[in-house]
Amino acid sequence: MNAHIRPQRNAESSDRNVFRWNDAVRGRLLLAMLLALLVLLSIALLLAWRQYEGAKDDAVQEVRARAILAATVFDTYFAGRLSVLTAVAAAPGVPEGDTTRMTTYFRRLQKRDGNLFPAGIGWIDRQGRQRATSMPTGPTDLNLGNRSYVRQVFATGKPFVSEAIVARLTKRRLVVMAVPTRDRAGRVDGVLAGGIILRPSRTNQRTIDLGYEGLEVVDRRGQRLSQASLAKVRNVALLARLRAQKEGVAQDVRGIDSEGDHVVAFATSSAPDWITVIDRPASSVFAAARRTFILTLSLIGAAAACGFLFIGAALLRSRRELQAEDARLASWAAFTRALGETRKAREIGDLVVRSLAEQMPRAAVAVVVRELDGSERTYSAVARGAAVTTGADAESDALRRAETLYEQPPEAVDGSPSTEESDRWRYGTSMTDGTTVFGAVAVAMEENGSVTERQRSFVHAHAMLARQSLGRIKLHESEHEIAVTLQQSLLPAKLPSPEFLEFGAWYQSGEVDAQVGGDWYDIVRRPDGVLHMTVGDVAGRGLEAAVLMGQLRNAFRAYALDVTSPAEILHRMSRHLDEDKMATATCVTFDPYVREITYASAGHPPPILIENGTRTWTRLDAASGPPLGWPADTHRRDAYAVVAGSATLALYTDGLVERRGTDLDDEIDTLSANIARLPLRNLDTDAAELVTGMSGGADDDAALLLVRIDEVPSAMQVQIPAQSEELSRLRRRLRSWMLLRGIEQDEREAAVLAVSEACNNAIEHAYRERTGVVRIHVSHDADALRISIEDDGVWRDPEPREERGNGLVLMKSFMDSAVVSRTRRGTRIELERVLTHTGVR
Repeated sequence: MNAHIRPQRNAESSDRNVFRWNDAVRGRLLLAMLLALLVLLSIALLLAWRQYEGAKDDAVQEVRARAILAATVFDTYFAGRLSVLTAVAAAPGVPEGDTTRMTTYFRRLQKRDGNLFPAGIGWIDRQGRQRATSMPTGPTDLNLGNRSYVRQVFATGKPFVSEAIVARLTKRRLVVMAVPTRDRAGRVDGVLAGGIILRPSRTNQRTIDLGYEGLEVVDRRGQRLSQASLAKVRNVALLARLRAQKEGVAQDVRGIDSEGDHVVAFATSSAPDWITVIDRPASSVFAAARRTFILTLSLIGAAAACGFLFIGAALLRSRRELQAEDARLASWAAFTRALGETRKAREIGDLVVRSLAEQMPRAAVAVVVRELDGSERTYSAVARGAAVTTGADAESDALRRAETLYEQPPEAVDGSPSTEESDRWRYGTSMTDGTTVFGAVAVAMEENGSVTERQRSFVHAHAMLARQSLGRIKLHESEHEIAVTLQQSLLPAKLPSPEFLEFGAWYQSGEVDAQVGGDWYDIVRRPDGVLHMTVGDVAGRGLEAAVLMGQLRNAFRAYALDVTSPAEILHRMSRHLDEDKMATATCVTFDPYVREITYASAGHPPPILIENGTRTWTRLDAASGPPLGWPADTHRRDAYAVVAGSATLALYTDGLVERRGTDLDDEIDTLSANIARLPLRNLDTDAAELVTGMSGGADDDAALLLVRIDEVPSAMQVQIPAQSEELSRLRRRLRSWMLLRGIEQDEREAAVLAVSEACNNAIEHAYRERTGVVRIHVSHDADALRISIEDDGVWRDPEPREERGNGLVLMKSFMDSAVVSRTRRGTRIELERVLTHTGVR
């Protein structure tokens, strides 16, 4: 059982590297195939697109050729008709101007071939009168001088083809061809005209088959000869373009009827100066090209789909293998990350067990971990996928194996599997650094199973990382304990304990690391009986933050003895921070003799004042200001609150109330409610339990200072500088204290005057040439008020004056007794007055 050899981790690493190399090569081949397919697909699409564009060009050129052919047909037709008219113009009787012979000749010619000029032939003289015609009933002496063909022939002496016109008598749509006639001297003496009848044309299947769908003939006036109404072209801009270019194709334009996206092929017939137009929608012109393109794309898509299916199948298979490997790597990454984040040794065993059980589902896994103090062991076991974190499964083979390895000395446990054949189904290794055994790991496969070399290396790696984490945690806890000790040494060892006030405080270091933090709390009792309390937090951690915290705490103690305003104390403390440093703090001043709270805040959570009787609370948030170290530290002010009865004051740092994903106001209310529920028997214990419960292992430090305010103190003990300006504040405080103690007004005023006179005498006579202090102690019991005023000066009797020397007389008149005692240390005046009525309010 204990014979071992070193596992072949190099072979395992080699296998893993080979797997990754093969997987990488396979992935690259598949990627290369995919890229090649994409390149071929791109080329095929490019060729298909070029073929499509070529087919579109061919379709356009075909339409253009049709338009040119139609224009040529019109030219040929009119050239032939004009030749016939020219021959007729030379026939007998025409040059002589013999209208009778011409009429006979025209009628004979029309009768023989009436299809040449279905609308007839006629001769017009120089005055524009029709003198001869082939029509038997046709009029003669008809004035046609205003017709364009008559005017044009007389003007140019050349043949002319008119635009479409409407006959005056028959109202038929005609096109008239005209040539000049000449007399024997060669002078133009008339016009010979022949007309053809226009009939509307309709698109039929034959027209479509011949490629003349959308054929239009436009005369020089823009009339469409194919329309019965001779409607003019609507798209005037397009017509101007056609006339300017004479011949060509216009694409992506509105047609002659201003309809969108048409192809317009056109050519101009020279004889009549008409434009032959083929106007068709682009979808019709390019339909054949589009069908071919779609068919080509379908074939390319089918081929690409087959290629992608092939590559996809290969990728799917590769992906499944990659996912399995990625799952192992992800599990390993999660395991190492969890080990790096854990701060507790007892969690190490569970992490190792879960990770191994996930990777080895057919194995029973067990881990034994030594507690860092060496006092006991923690068992973590997995049997058939069910997690057990206890020693209850100690009978399992895996756990027995782990315990056996755990008991071995470090030099006997090297993490090697057994060489015995019967041990192929189990394996164990210890967590050791060569000098200390931190624990052990063991696995046992199910029946007919075996532990592979890969799994053995995996188990060994888990044990090695667990050992490193345990060592790190041990070092961390040691350093953390030192840091906490250092932090505690920087905080006050003992808090003041004045009458009717109780203090409790607790500081808890965060668990994020072993660095010392910057939280502090402190209380200073001034000689005048006023208490200054503060809680603060320096931004950052480490030695630098601790040093700055110590400086700020010492500054607070110094300034607390110098000034009474919390805002002024914070303002002076802010001077101790460099530009790149920052801290938050709150300062609260409590005068127990007037039961008044004065407070100011520097970017810190507000103090909380809880009424113990009603268990209600108030946030002291009326004097918020910028943090200490803020560039413009000039807007600080004090705010005030009065404590009526028994109350608890809480000052705290943000580690108690700031939580990621929670509302700060809600957390402050929770803290307030928790303080209100405290039993208030021992404030130190209460503070410790509350901080531990609310911080709950938070990363940040947390500090809490509790102050319980009970009854009005029965004695007032203050020390003031021997300065006259201090007396007014002393009188105000003394009156307030006696009022709270229930002393009647006349007795209060008498005591105030006596104390003021005694203090004034000490200031004038004891400290004439130097400074000093005056100590005042006033005690109140059930039936008397006892007062003592002491100084440390040397009295000098004043020069006799009528207005001076009555101080002792006044004191005796106000009090029932007044005794002056002088010693080498100074002078003591003792006053007493028996009270008629008293009762603490």
